[in-house]
Amino acid sequence: MDELLFNIRNVLIVRMKQTYRMVYMLGVVRLIILFILLISLITTVYLNTTQIWKAYSMVCIWLILVIFIHLRRRDRIFFYINISFYRLIICVEYVLLSLPLFICLLFNKQWIAMIFSILGIIGISFIEMVWKRQNKTLNTCLQRYIPSDMYEWKAGIRKYLFLIIPTWIIGLCFSFFLLSIPIALFVIGLLVFDFYQINESWQILLSYRKSANKLLYHKIERHVLIFSIITFPLIVVFFIFHFEFWYILFIEFIVLLSIHIYCIVLKYAFYSHNAESVNPVLQMTGIFVGAIPPATPILWILSIFFFYKAKMNLYFYLYYAR
Repeated sequence: MDELLFNIRNVLIVRMKQTYRMVYMLGVVRLIILFILLISLITTVYLNTTQIWKAYSMVCIWLILVIFIHLRRRDRIFFYINISFYRLIICVEYVLLSLPLFICLLFNKQWIAMIFSILGIIGISFIEMVWKRQNKTLNTCLQRYIPSDMYEWKAGIRKYLFLIIPTWIIGLCFSFFLLSIPIALFVIGLLVFDFYQINESWQILLSYRKSANKLLYHKIERHVLIFSIITFPLIVVFFIFHFEFWYILFIEFIVLLSIHIYCIVLKYAFYSHNAESVNPVLQMTGIFVGAIPPATPILWILSIFFFYKAKMNLYFYLYYAR
């Protein structure tokens, strides 16, 4: 027990230092934006846990996002090798991350949903974190049909093919269930978001031979086109079986595209040839906010703001950093 408490204390101290460093690097303007996102997230969660069916929907969305975070952690091997009781420590981290949800459920007296969310967090914490990574990527003919300038999609399909294809097939096979295709589309949408985690070199930006404005429009248009082609069969089948609920998939499709566009413009708003990945705080907070439909308009406003910031940032690399 003493060793467990010692490890929990040390991990929490490290997380606090990491959080402080990321907040410090954000600056005043970005910190204000982050604060607005957090307030919007908590408000939206609270309003969507007032009724029992909304509370269960909110818990499911939250747990899916936590699963996504869990599966893409980069420190899992470090935890597995160096820290005893690492699953319990991870559970504590996810409980702290889920405090806004727990507090909203408690205020609205959604006791069953509260228990379900806690059990879900515990279950996610015990999902095996260390996988054998060899033979986890695959080159297929699918990459040939992706435009060569959309290297994010080529790399993403190569990396997540074994997750996207089964999810896509399962969604179609169980399409007679109302939630089958919406869940499949949501999972695929989260996987696609991960395509825009890594910054390319500035030489690749120059190879487009486009202005900053045209480059951003090009990225967004190509992304919308490819994502629409991949999800089109799922949408058609859903309309065939559940046409009276067409608005569910329509709203979900708009929400996912809004999150993707936000991730694209955010990537280039803070693009740096010296940084490997994008800002994780603004990115994950934006995804949490965007995943809740009533708060999606906030994400649109931020996307417009970061779009203009991305144009100014790319202008330097396209015209002066040659």
